[in-house]
Amino acid sequence: MNGATLSVERGLPRGVETLSVECPVVLAATADAAVPRVPGMRDILGAAKKPVRVLDLGALDVPDAAAQLVPMGTSRPDCGNRQGVMIDAADVPAAAAQLTATLRQSGLLYI
Repeated sequence: MNGATLSVERGLPRGVETLSVECPVVLAATADAAVPRVPGMRDILGAAKKPVRVLDLGALDVPDAAAQLVPMGTSRPDCGNRQGVMIDAADVPAAAAQLTATLRQSGLLYI
């Protein structure tokens, strides 16, 4: 983006087309605009061996959050213990209350 002009490149079967439009502009993309790469087995196994970096919250630029947060512990999530609870989001306050109650009941929320 350069001032009031936005330049966008789009891939076409015959090559790449560059569009320049004046702002304000609405830009939309289709679902196949960014097709994710499917990782191979080597990549999946390699990712499991990578170390987990624990960041010091004080080193991050988060105002006043460092004093309020206390780490309870670190561990990998247990994916084999799913409860399959479905929460209807039609009524947002009721859905938030149900989510909070479910997390408290399962011991995942300590507030």
